[in-house]
Amino acid sequence: MTADNSWVLITGASSGFGAELVPRYAAQGHSLVLVARRLERLETFAAKLRTRYAIDVVVELAQQTAHQLRSAHAAGSAFKDGH
Repeated sequence: MTADNSWVLITGASSGFGAELVPRYAAQGHSLVLVARRLERLETFAAKLRTRYAIDVVVELAQQTAHQLRSAHAAGSAFKDGH
């Protein structure tokens, strides 16, 4: 199966489930937008994908502000406490 002009956005692409999904979509010919917090690892991964699968790969650094982190923590705490 090959993809025609389709792009796939994968967050958490440098490790875990995200990293597991990347080669599957690349092998199908999808162009990729990879997002993660570890830019160096992501750039290395992207270079390998471009060479192996001859696809377009865009790399984006995931950045979280202190406010976003506090909000996520508060939401998680509320969920855990049943509120």
